[in-house]
Amino acid sequence: MTQLVDRCTRRKTRRYHQDSERVAEVPVRSAFLLNLTVSLMVSGRRRNGLAMRRRLTTTPETSERMKRIRQSNTEPELRVRQFLANHGVHYRTCVKTLPGRPDIANLSKGWAIFVHGCFWHGHEGGCRLATRPKRNADFWSEKIRQNQARDERKAQALRDMGLLVVTVWQCEAEDEQRLETRLDDLLTRHGTSTEQRHQRSSRS
Repeated sequence: MTQLVDRCTRRKTRRYHQDSERVAEVPVRSAFLLNLTVSLMVSGRRRNGLAMRRRLTTTPETSERMKRIRQSNTEPELRVRQFLANHGVHYRTCVKTLPGRPDIANLSKGWAIFVHGCFWHGHEGGCRLATRPKRNADFWSEKIRQNQARDERKAQALRDMGLLVVTVWQCEAEDEQRLETRLDDLLTRHGTSTEQRHQRSSRS
């Protein structure tokens, strides 16, 4: 009789442990399913992004032209540097210690310059160099919008440091008079304002 009672007790105890293990497995399974779902969603987004890039239509000529675009020491940048050098303004280029690595800067005078391509950075106001491509229009609109948002974050970070931030557009760099007007506040900090330069030229 005693053996029968012990056997029944062991069976109940075994069933209790089995039920407890099943209950304990529920959160683990739920967490596994949640992680699996998130992984599938992320991979789906990646596939969608790849599919978006694959859907972009282009030509070999366009691809080759894009590859030739320089990231630094561009022609507009070189023109701005030459203009500053002609007016005795000292500067540094691509200062890594400043937020956003401005193209040209002078910390002692408290200013920084970004030289933007009109197309890539979305120059507004009817600029002839900022026309949007008809092919892949949605892609380019989003890319330029992101560039503009990043440009504003960089400029604001420098303003928060107390720096004068000047944006020179590609089309302005091509016209010395427009470039001089754009940089007038900056040149004033170096004692070479537009009025002072005109006075010097009239004396000579």
